[in-house]
Amino acid sequence: MIIKPESETYRVNVLYVTGQSVSGPHKTLEGAEKKMKEEINSGEVASVSIVWHHWTESRKGGTYEHQEKRIEDWKMSPEQVEAARQKALLND
Repeated sequence: MIIKPESETYRVNVLYVTGQSVSGPHKTLEGAEKKMKEEINSGEVASVSIVWHHWTESRKGGTYEHQEKRIEDWKMSPEQVEAARQKALLND
């Protein structure tokens, strides 16, 4: 990703019941929310979160200041995670 003097993204962080973790950037909150709902509806994720990232150019030596804030969070219960994990193992 190219960071411009001021840049903003919404990163969707997904943890699957199999233990795999995936993270991907989106330019808009709507796009991130759509991806989050798709992942939840798949029934294969233990947790999903959307984190807002904002970079601003710092005037000190060409570095960037970075802010982030978790704006949405969804977690499956431990019992549901275990049931989904067992189902995923049976399907392999």
